[in-house]
Amino acid sequence: MVYLYNPAIKVGVSSKFRRPWVGPWRITEKKSRFNYVTAEKRGKQLVVHVNRLKRAYDPVEWQATKRENTEINVRPYRRQPKVEE
Repeated sequence: MVYLYNPAIKVGVSSKFRRPWVGPWRITEKKSRFNYVTAEKRGKQLVVHVNRLKRAYDPVEWQATKRENTEINVRPYRRQPKVEE
């Protein structure tokens, strides 16, 4: 699994908030030393140079961790300062 770098900016879209890395894509074939065929989930295939690819990490790491306080408007407990007597 890899991410694909797409430097193109659409007209009218701020470059500040755009995401240049899209994906994840799956490498299906190695055309040459520097060119790979990548496939999207929907089946779209592209021949891409290795400079536009970045390895994707395990999707399990992307999942959000389970929180203890799942109720709405629950604030965490604040620590009380230790008072020495």
